[in-house]
Amino acid sequence: GLTGIPQNAACDVTIAGMGGEMILKILHDSPWACGEGMRLILQPMTMVPKLRRGLCELGMAITAEKAVVAANRVYTVICAEKAKEPVACTPLWEQMGALSPEYEETRLYAERITAGLLARSNGCLHEGKTEEARQLKNLADEIIRRYAAV
Repeated sequence: GLTGIPQNAACDVTIAGMGGEMILKILHDSPWACGEGMRLILQPMTMVPKLRRGLCELGMAITAEKAVVAANRVYTVICAEKAKEPVACTPLWEQMGALSPEYEETRLYAERITAGLLARSNGCLHEGKTEEARQLKNLADEIIRRYAAV
């Protein structure tokens, strides 16, 4: 984590190669990292929607985000800074963040996300959770419309 690093020792903090939950724990344990004038460069391996939601809750704005492909897997790299105003964290934002639909890597990322949402939707249908299934399916359809079909 960032324990033991003095608050004024850095203005950029990079946390990469771990899950979104662990990244959030590190940020919660070192609140100075989310202060004014700090820039976070984050590369989560898992739990990306939870990380985006957590950044919103910490008052951070995603200022840039890019999908990247490495070893036949698609990941996202997030740059975040203290928000000047509250950030609305919608379900679409949690899934896709600030990714731009103009890049092929974003399309690949969107395909992976929609596949997961549709699988979850099907699981909800089998469990009789029709409203949750409908919401997940609608979210997947919105991502396809905005990102995958570019």
